[in-house]
Amino acid sequence: MPINPPKEPIEITVEQADALIVKVKNNELNKEDQRTLCLIIQMMVWLQFALRETKISLNKVKKLVFGQKSEKKKKETSNNTSGSDPGSGNENPSSENQSGSSASGSATDDRTENKSNSNTGDSTDDDETSAEPASDSSSDEKVKKGHGRKGVDAYTGAKTVHCSHPDHNSGDLCPQCRQGSLFKMTDPGKEIRLFSQGLIQAIIYYLERYRCSACGAIFKAPMPEDITTAKYDESARVALAIMHYYMGLPFKRIELYQQMLGIPLPDATQFELVETVADVAYRIYEFLKHRAADSPLAYHDDTTARILSMIKENQQSDPVRKAMYTTAMVFSGEHPICLYVTGRQHAGENLDDIVDLRDEALDPIMQMSDALAANQLKDNSSLWINCLIHGRRNFVDIESVFPEECHDAIEAIGTIYHHEKQIKEQALNDQERLEFHQKHSAPIMDDLKTQMQKNLDEHWVEENSRLGGAYQYMLKRWDKLTRFLSIPGAPLDNNTAERAIKSMIRYRNNSLFFNNEHGAYIADVIISLVETCRMNEQNPDHYLTTLMKNKSSVFANPEQWLPWNYKDRDKISDNNIRQPVGNPQGSQPIQGFRSTAGSVTC
Repeated sequence: MPINPPKEPIEITVEQADALIVKVKNNELNKEDQRTLCLIIQMMVWLQFALRETKISLNKVKKLVFGQKSEKKKKETSNNTSGSDPGSGNENPSSENQSGSSASGSATDDRTENKSNSNTGDSTDDDETSAEPASDSSSDEKVKKGHGRKGVDAYTGAKTVHCSHPDHNSGDLCPQCRQGSLFKMTDPGKEIRLFSQGLIQAIIYYLERYRCSACGAIFKAPMPEDITTAKYDESARVALAIMHYYMGLPFKRIELYQQMLGIPLPDATQFELVETVADVAYRIYEFLKHRAADSPLAYHDDTTARILSMIKENQQSDPVRKAMYTTAMVFSGEHPICLYVTGRQHAGENLDDIVDLRDEALDPIMQMSDALAANQLKDNSSLWINCLIHGRRNFVDIESVFPEECHDAIEAIGTIYHHEKQIKEQALNDQERLEFHQKHSAPIMDDLKTQMQKNLDEHWVEENSRLGGAYQYMLKRWDKLTRFLSIPGAPLDNNTAERAIKSMIRYRNNSLFFNNEHGAYIADVIISLVETCRMNEQNPDHYLTTLMKNKSSVFANPEQWLPWNYKDRDKISDNNIRQPVGNPQGSQPIQGFRSTAGSVTC
């Protein structure tokens, strides 16, 4: 019988423990006391087993007993700007909710309009009894940053409706002062209304039929001209693919939701539909591999995967490699590209396969990852950069044990990120960024390196201790961790890849596993294109739907159907396109992928 630790951490003070002992002796335990005592007993049994039978670090025991805490440092109330938090993607998170509760239901974007009725959410510019005085001082007030409202420009996918005033036109006499004449303003008022629709909607067409009384011939009314012959529209297929793979909704959960709406959609049918999306999208996915190969910088990381066919293979035979991984690779360049690959290969091997397609005339690619040997390229040359956050994490884990030494290292790295923030605010290019870091960051990193080496040489810190291990991790990889001090454009950390890989982790946590490698490949294709669209600020729903409606052209000319240029294909010049190495022309499939599902007609 397996012994597992409690599912929740145990939080109890010395006073509470003493009180619990007294209650046990007096047989006065209530339900909450009984629950706490059971957790303590369960933890003691597991801890004895773990220490006797397994190798477990003190840090892991602390996380299991007390819970895992965030690595982020609390904001200082003083004006000290050197301790910027490198792990935070939001520079001012506390401001987001300062005024969110005051947002009105109208969500209006007219910041200069009369606010007299803003507490009701009703617009007043259409009411002739509440005209807007041009000299109203309240109209000049700016909404504070962090108000929580989104302007009209944020709703890029919204439909627009232009409403004419029912009572007034240009040149009419002003009903307020009866002196001036009205003129049409160039900036119309804006109101936003949000509504909901189900994931998949259905329309039933009743077609009138006539039958001959003599010969029995039946004449049925035709479908409307703008309706396709396929039962399932491309938009429905794409919506299912995005919701299942990118948003992590299992097919069974979607089936239950559709059943509640009265529009049944079995899970098996859903897979057949999303498979047809991948049947087109994989052509772009494979072409993007060739484009990504020529990128100057690649971030990559991997996470575990579950593929039932491979698990069965592990049980029935003895393969050389039993583990399964999903690798996320983000390629930086003019247009960012995100690719996922699921299988038995490590992140370095998957990136090697991409770099094999690289133009030989280009310089070696820069690769950012953590320091695991499995991330290093074996078959191609590259400039390997290690993640600075991974070095910082070693100090965060032991800060409670070595507060002074760890604080110095964490503050030093935090200052580097403060400098990076200043670089972004000043919009410096790669060369200017390098010079800025060499001037301001290099002395800080040199001091940190000198201090760590001194503590080890003078035996102030034991090499085999946790603090010594944190020092050794930094010192052994110092050149790779500080590439940003010598190479233009070298990043500080691998957060880009770690954010991208969360899409696959979300899918794994909800749908648990893939049935076989074919299903894993479909997920790689769809999530790669959706994430690439997101990085290029494109609508993935519109993009994938457009691909499905132009399947023949996509297979013949994939370079004209990339997420960043599919809307302006006429502007693409064939002279600017490098043909991929080994990529067959025409509409022949690259990996022989073919859907098993056909169109279902009415």
